[in-house]
Amino acid sequence: MDIPKVCSAPLDPTAPSLLTLPADIRNSINEYIFIRPEPILIHDTDFYYNRGRYGCDNDGHLLFPEQAFDSDEEEQMHQSKKKPCSKSLKGWETRSDAEKEDILLFQHEASLGIGLLKSCRQMYHETSSVFYSKNTFIVSRVRDRAPGGGRKTCESGNRRDYHQLSYTPKWLASLGSQVRRLKKVVIDMSEYPYADSEAMPDWLPLLRVIWDVLPMRCVISFAHTGRRTEFDPVRDSHGLTKYITRLNRALEALLQDNTLHLRCYPISRSIISSLTISQGGNSGCVWFYTGSRTISRGFWIDEASGNIVWNTLETTKSFMELPIRAKEIICRYVFANEPRLRIVMNSLNPLGRHRAVFNVSNRFRKDFVKAVAACIPVTVEFEAASADMDYNDPDPFRRFSLIARGPLTRDLYHKRVTHLPDLLRPQECLISQIIHQCVSDRYCKEQNNGRTSLLIRVPLVRPTKPTDICINISVLLSWLEGVGHKNCRDEVPLVIQLEYTNGRELSYETNSTTIGQLKMQIFLSFTGMLNRHSRGEESGPELPEVWIDGHANLVDLASPSMEFRSRQAYSTEPEVSKRHFKSVLDDIEARHSLKDQLDCVMHGSYPCMCRAWRSLRPWAESVWRKEQL
Repeated sequence: MDIPKVCSAPLDPTAPSLLTLPADIRNSINEYIFIRPEPILIHDTDFYYNRGRYGCDNDGHLLFPEQAFDSDEEEQMHQSKKKPCSKSLKGWETRSDAEKEDILLFQHEASLGIGLLKSCRQMYHETSSVFYSKNTFIVSRVRDRAPGGGRKTCESGNRRDYHQLSYTPKWLASLGSQVRRLKKVVIDMSEYPYADSEAMPDWLPLLRVIWDVLPMRCVISFAHTGRRTEFDPVRDSHGLTKYITRLNRALEALLQDNTLHLRCYPISRSIISSLTISQGGNSGCVWFYTGSRTISRGFWIDEASGNIVWNTLETTKSFMELPIRAKEIICRYVFANEPRLRIVMNSLNPLGRHRAVFNVSNRFRKDFVKAVAACIPVTVEFEAASADMDYNDPDPFRRFSLIARGPLTRDLYHKRVTHLPDLLRPQECLISQIIHQCVSDRYCKEQNNGRTSLLIRVPLVRPTKPTDICINISVLLSWLEGVGHKNCRDEVPLVIQLEYTNGRELSYETNSTTIGQLKMQIFLSFTGMLNRHSRGEESGPELPEVWIDGHANLVDLASPSMEFRSRQAYSTEPEVSKRHFKSVLDDIEARHSLKDQLDCVMHGSYPCMCRAWRSLRPWAESVWRKEQL
């Protein structure tokens, strides 16, 4: 209950006030008013009046109809198909004597002093402490309004959507901070549950409230209070007592959680869907999030020890025989405590502590890699190290190169020792398989949009303009060659993150581009380089190293005038795009023999660059044609 923080003076300062009494006298008054000899009944009144499960099935007679309509005509057509009702919401308390008793179901003696809690903040805290800590609360069903043999045709006999076990966590959550004052809560089980499996309530919300909110001194239990929720009393009360005993044993076993370990892992909220107990109360089932299909695992409760034991799966003899949905659940469980999977290419262990999961077997590795690509956002992180040893160098550019170091790591799958450069080759190692699955155009194109990104971290000693930074991306080009330019999605982002210390804080500046834009820049750079080459030479031009600046624009360090760099850094994006496509058009139309000339080019130490140009040429031509259309 929210009480405004305001102060007001009494109308008559000389009049006696409850707050002027001593504290022990006020406590005695509060105990006299709020401590009830009988437990306080809790009902879901909103369900009773507004959802029609105990009253009328006609949506038009509900305070808040469950189905919304776009127009009045659609609503009238829907109501015309419903069974006609002989009463309305306004006439519930006036139609008959039985209906007049409905409102009395929710009036208790404990409500007589509720107004005292609203008098002032001090009285609220004093009285609420007594009210919640000194009373026993019983969450029970709403009593039938008519005998079972004489129910009216308008009243619904389907009560399976409401269960006091399902309403208990909602009521506890509605108490706010006052829930910590509770001492005893009883869930009334004064009738047998329905045999229909749909009537099984979900125990997981109640367990989470007990684990996260309720204090240790609060006791929640099931009980047969003897309250008649039906006009026909329960005949076999002895059998119902045994059933309640099994429910209490199940609740106690779940709270101990020695076998299921549900409480030990807060990340289970994104894995476990629900937990149900059978009608007999001696077994149950845990349901998992699996999308369209349903996967569950059963358990039973040992009456001798009171512990929970998982059911043994006779059909599944090994872990590898689990379905792909179960493996996806394992994937979510392993990576659920991380917002995304970071693959640090210069780290001693690029995959961190999750590496061992992939080394189960060849079949499981392939399925697990697919699950990672489908469910987990992936960031491939490179780090750029400074290549400048002398800061007094007149060269205005600060040059960086991507770190390609890597320790000797034992790949259990291949049974051999590999270096980091070997990890860049596809279909040979785990990291390449994960990256190839995430960025390739042929795998999960719709699911991976925005989920995979490439990051280049540039640590700086002092703030530097992004245009004064040059990063050698030859290692990145080698990796792109391994993934394959034709399959790598153009929308995969490439982020340049500049890091420097600003006082005591670490500041970041990020600029980004996409693989498609990088392809276009490389194509234009190689085209200009080949155009400057004399066609009469046999060896062809020497391929330069490829550099980008802090804005993720290509920098041509081989050109003395830096014309290409200045165009990229100081032109607006529409102008650059227009100039790019015009240059592509000129190169494609005027240099039809360029491909033949490329065959005699010496690849040098970067063969991937020539292959990149060769694969990018038809791609750039198709892009230009789309723009013309």
